[in-house]
Amino acid sequence: MEKARFWQKSVFMKSGVFFKITLLVFLVSFLLLARPGESAAVYQFNEPVQITSNPGQDFAPTVSPDGKLLVYVSDQSGNLDLWLKYLDPAVHLPDRRLTFHSAEDNSPAFSPDGKSIVFVSNRSDPRGDIYLLPLDRAKGTKKGFLGGMLFGDSTSDSGDKDAVDEGLVRLTSSDSADGDPVWFPDGQWIYYASQAPEASQKKIVKIEIKTGIKSQVLAGLNPSISRDGRYLAFVSGNALWVQ
Repeated sequence: MEKARFWQKSVFMKSGVFFKITLLVFLVSFLLLARPGESAAVYQFNEPVQITSNPGQDFAPTVSPDGKLLVYVSDQSGNLDLWLKYLDPAVHLPDRRLTFHSAEDNSPAFSPDGKSIVFVSNRSDPRGDIYLLPLDRAKGTKKGFLGGMLFGDSTSDSGDKDAVDEGLVRLTSSDSADGDPVWFPDGQWIYYASQAPEASQKKIVKIEIKTGIKSQVLAGLNPSISRDGRYLAFVSGNALWVQ
């Protein structure tokens, strides 16, 4: 008799615990799902947000590795120049002009460490040359274009525009048409497409930034390098190739 009562009591207690757990799960689920609209609004990761509204064209964006900066091409100044935008929502600064030459500048790409920009310019060659812009040497500030946030104190953009490009490093000469620059992951090399005047097709060339030594890689254009540096994708003919 006592065993029967103990068994009934045990079953009842277990049933009570099960009921409490079930009720708790239901309440948690209800709180999470009661207002799905609000939950969805918080976790909408893929909602596009317009970040420029300049007159004219804005294109060719490149984002810094830390996601805080964006450099893009714009003709808001009257010709195609490079501009810098701060993506950090805590930083409320206007977009900053990085290049001032009357010739076109385009195809920017951030270095792996986020400290430099490689780009194509027609300032010395109408067919295009590759230039390097270390952001801590760009003009418009006393110690670098990014101002106090990264490199030093900011100053006015007005001044001697003839000297604003002193921070540039020209990587290629005017004996070829150069474009499509991309960084090798170690930040020591830049790959680009080049075509000599007598050549019938473009070739991918790599240049060591420190020494300026160039090496031909293969025939093709539009190079793209994997993050680990193991693969080089490119265009040849009407097809994509990987090496």
